[in-house]
Amino acid sequence: MFKYKNAMISMAVVAMLAACGGGGGGGDDDSSAGGGGTNNPPAGGGTGVVAPTTDQKLAGDFSVANVLAGPVVIGVDDFISKEPRTGADNTGGYGIYGVDPTAATDAPLDTIGLRLAYDNSATAETTSRGRIAFELKDQATTEQEVLQIMIDQVDVTVTPGAGDAPDTVSFAVPSTAKMYVYAKNSAGQEANVSLAADDALVIDAQSTPTVGGDLVTDVSLDVNAAVLAAKGAASGQALSVINSIRNFSAPKETPFEVSLSYSNLSIVRGADPVTVPAVSVTKSGVAGVANGGGLTGYSQFEARAAAVE
Repeated sequence: MFKYKNAMISMAVVAMLAACGGGGGGGDDDSSAGGGGTNNPPAGGGTGVVAPTTDQKLAGDFSVANVLAGPVVIGVDDFISKEPRTGADNTGGYGIYGVDPTAATDAPLDTIGLRLAYDNSATAETTSRGRIAFELKDQATTEQEVLQIMIDQVDVTVTPGAGDAPDTVSFAVPSTAKMYVYAKNSAGQEANVSLAADDALVIDAQSTPTVGGDLVTDVSLDVNAAVLAAKGAASGQALSVINSIRNFSAPKETPFEVSLSYSNLSIVRGADPVTVPAVSVTKSGVAGVANGGGLTGYSQFEARAAAVE
């Protein structure tokens, strides 16, 4: 499930998000943007966009019930609202709000994910390989703070339940998967890093079946662990930029735009599809995730009182 140590917020992922665009540009691959990565142009030059995995949609829909950020669950309507939270308990407004200035984390957001219920009835075990893409983007008009993460292979397996038991859904990152990370700080400095993706970066958990019999699955991306891994693979300016991610902040007037996209899931809210138009990792050379099932919303992060090493 979602672990958000810094700001206890959860978002309900059940909104029609097609109108809420998200995502950054794919751009040319440029190893000069920062050290420590392996995102070098392929032999022969050119942008060399890497062909994506199949991104084949699993049969059936996943109904989104909530957004997960840390141990707190928030409704989608809150998450997609640009209005700041007003209540003492952070009710209403942004799906993610606040940062603990004493938390020794490497990203303002610890984990983010969705609570999903599979609406189909599987007749045989089925696995679909897709991608997970995430973007945190400052809406400032000058230099934007940006964090983009993509895991290029994530296997989603649906296993039929025995008898009247509900189907189960599990997520796994194969040993061949890679993670791509791009960051830009408020000074306009950039970093690109690519490295092997660890299975622990994608967190899933099953919970009690709903009244209709669907098993609820929480699936989250461990953003903080991804940033920490990227830091371990970076050097020079790239390392400096990735270290600055922990201090990303945005005022209430211009909260961060946050997008999370699953390339091979058809996600719905009621009868309406819930999609993110495009999420890319800038200058990675990897094709972006277009029209994946997911969400785009808004989050405010308060500046930490002091940097945490």
